Amino acid sequence: MAMLNHFNYNNIPTYEQIKNEIRKRAANGFFTNHTILPLISMDKSLPVDSIFENLPNEEFAIKKFQRAFDTPRRIP
Repeated sequence: MAMLNHFNYNNIPTYEQIKNEIRKRAANGFFTNHTILPLISMDKSLPVDSIFENLPNEEFAIKKFQRAFDTPRRIP
């Protein structure tokens, strides 16, 4: 709170407001953590045919997602 005061932030949120904001955004964080992050952090050696145009083929999509989610993560 000292930093907010130091930079003349006038609308300092209450603890309850912060908790409500986190609660409102929890679903987005869960979705991102369990769907987008594994896709963007997958091993870059996977074939380049993993593009969205190929995903309507259900069998192809299932295999690609399984492989993407089973590869080691590349998070620095």
